[in-house]
Amino acid sequence: MAFSEFHTKIDFSIKLAKDAFQKEIQFREVLIDNGYLCKRTVRFCERKNLHWFSNLKRDKALLPEKKEEKGKKSEKAWKKEDNKVS
Repeated sequence: MAFSEFHTKIDFSIKLAKDAFQKEIQFREVLIDNGYLCKRTVRFCERKNLHWFSNLKRDKALLPEKKEEKGKKSEKAWKKEDNKVS
């Protein structure tokens, strides 16, 4: 991380994990809160061979949009199915 007066919460979370490695704290799993879940934190975990877990909320920017076609499930049916998975 380059020196700067401004740091994001992602910067701090990765620094916290790096500090834990330097102090030889043993861990293999990381629980990532929704506010910290991004490509950068996932890549960091994968580079360090850490198992990461998170509860991703439904987000239109991450999930493909459902097209309204004949014979396809309605939005109500998708929501009902999503609730069963939880």
